Amino acid sequence: MTEVLDQAAAGPSALGPDWWAGGLTLSERRALPGTPAPALGLVERAGRRLTRWRGAHGLGESGLFDRRLAAAGLAEHDLLALLAEDRAGLTARATRPGWAGVAEAALARAPGSGPVPEPAGPGPAALAGFSAIVAPFTELGSSGSPPRRRRASTRRSTWTRCAPASPAASRGGWSRSPAAPWSWS
Repeated sequence: MTEVLDQAAAGPSALGPDWWAGGLTLSERRALPGTPAPALGLVERAGRRLTRWRGAHGLGESGLFDRRLAAAGLAEHDLLALLAEDRAGLTARATRPGWAGVAEAALARAPGSGPVPEPAGPGPAALAGFSAIVAPFTELGSSGSPPRRRRASTRRSTWTRCAPASPAASRGGWSRSPAAPWSWS
């Protein structure tokens, strides 16, 4: 974790050309051309991760884990292969996703004043640290482009420009309609 914070503090150029590969979602990895080649040494680790995930929160006992795999069109051995693929193999099969540019733009906007201090526990200090991390992303979201939605929805929704919630709000933002669970101000 410290390594990631150090890289983020140094800006997007410190991340390396394939930094985004580890952030590809399960559905993005599944849709890639070719077959994932499990890397030596990563197969055992992938098995431990799968066992830990299956046991977390009773997902294995409830059958929710298997239903999630089935919904993604995967069998357990498919997931193991995806988890055991090394970064080089994954990068070779993938192209740089669009969200990587958004993340790099947010990092470029982040203040270069050093790492965000770790709070002692929950409370206002934790929220301040979290807001310092999230602020560059929300600034991008309110700068004139609606945020991209990652998942298809069965509900039809649209993005509409809205006015600031209060005179103290610095920018207008985007709100989702109908029944938006989130909005930016």
